Amino acid sequence: MNKTSLLKLVVVFSVSFSLTLSPAYAESLKTFAINSGGGTPTSSSFSLQASAIGDAAAGSISSASFKLDAGYAAQTIIIPAPIVTLSGGGGGGDKTPPSFTTTFSESDYPLRIAGIDYSLVSVDDIPTHTIETGQPIQVQVTVYENSGSKRVQHADMYVNQKGERILNDLTETVVTYDSGNLGLVDPFGLVSSVNAHSSILGIKTTFVFDVIFEKEIETSDILFRIWDMDRNAVYLHVPDVLQVITAEPSSDMIEIPSTDDFVEVPDVILDAEPIFSWGQFNEWAGYSSSSISDDKFLNHLEIEGDSIPKWFKNNNAKWVKDGLISQDVFVDALNNLSERGLL
Repeated sequence: MNKTSLLKLVVVFSVSFSLTLSPAYAESLKTFAINSGGGTPTSSSFSLQASAIGDAAAGSISSASFKLDAGYAAQTIIIPAPIVTLSGGGGGGDKTPPSFTTTFSESDYPLRIAGIDYSLVSVDDIPTHTIETGQPIQVQVTVYENSGSKRVQHADMYVNQKGERILNDLTETVVTYDSGNLGLVDPFGLVSSVNAHSSILGIKTTFVFDVIFEKEIETSDILFRIWDMDRNAVYLHVPDVLQVITAEPSSDMIEIPSTDDFVEVPDVILDAEPIFSWGQFNEWAGYSSSSISDDKFLNHLEIEGDSIPKWFKNNNAKWVKDGLISQDVFVDALNNLSERGLL
């Protein structure tokens, strides 16, 4: 299959519906493939309307009627156009689904992935976003709803998924936001953390999904399904846009010194006379509101060096402060490190 997204709608013929195409795709509405399904017949015919947004003359086809055998009540209509808004609904009330195109200007983007905005015409060419397990990713999708932004409250995001239709075969992972409630179907345990919320800005509604994956996912599509309170649904299929790989082991390893680097500290007696200033010692060891660097403290002790190992400082500074070792032994230990080139 080429990368042109095919939008599919399953129609029960007791339900009327219409299609609205952008001017650029009005010419695409020339061929329909109608494949039989199953079910109990409710009607033997239906009509399909097509009109161009903003310019009725943009499309050469304004309507098409089809006569179906009464033996089939459910059919699949396949429309070869990447940007199509489908309208559905039964009985009275609103029959227009949310839209990714209506009221969207060139500076409005219906899709954002990992902080990057994408227009609807680019969804087939979005590069694959590769993230590591444990790394968060945020996905946003924005729609316009003709009956008011508050009337669109349901959004599904399908991952570990291929194709423009929902399979419901227990392989897909789906995150659902519905009127403030969060749902997750995750048969393979791919997700470690998930959150979702919606926000309204003017006449548009944005659904935000924050996900952290804990298992790998081979290159996957993302499929969105959004409906309003009249169950008019719109779909957005984004092919080959997500890949999750196992995180690399952290390189921030803590270096543990060898036993040769430890200085043996004998049982000590307190100094008869101080060798260094307690004020400068406290500033260096972290016992003062002000501080001095390792090299400044070493200069005060007249010892050559730029940096004192943390393992030495963390232990010996406390021992000196608590009177467990003398200043003399402490300075001798620093001299020993300096002679061995460890400062």
